[in-house]
Amino acid sequence: MDGQTVGLMGFEVDDGEITIEPLVVDQSLRGKGIGRRLMALAVQEAKARGATYLNVRPVARNLAAIRFFTDHGMVNVGHVELFMDLKGREWKDGLRLHGIDLRY
Repeated sequence: MDGQTVGLMGFEVDDGEITIEPLVVDQSLRGKGIGRRLMALAVQEAKARGATYLNVRPVARNLAAIRFFTDHGMVNVGHVELFMDLKGREWKDGLRLHGIDLRY
C-alpha cells in the first residue's frame, strides 16, 4: 500500500513447531484481506520449512483474533494456559473445557 506498513508477522521456530507471534494488521486496514494474506504466507513458510505444527496463542478474551484464526483453519487446541488473577479483575464466564467451567 504505497510503501506504508500495514501489518507484521513474526515466527518463533522450535524443533518442528512454528508459532506465529505476533500477527498484527493496522486497525484502520482490517477487513481488507491483509491478515488473510499474512496467514497464507505463514502456512506456505511453515510447510517450506518442514514444520509439523503451526501454532498461535491469542489471548482468550480476544474473540476477534480467535475467530480469525479458527476461520483460517487453526481449530486444534494444543496448549491451555491457566492462571490466577491476584488483582481481582472482572472476568467473563462462558468457557467450558472438559466439563470444567473457566473464565476469560
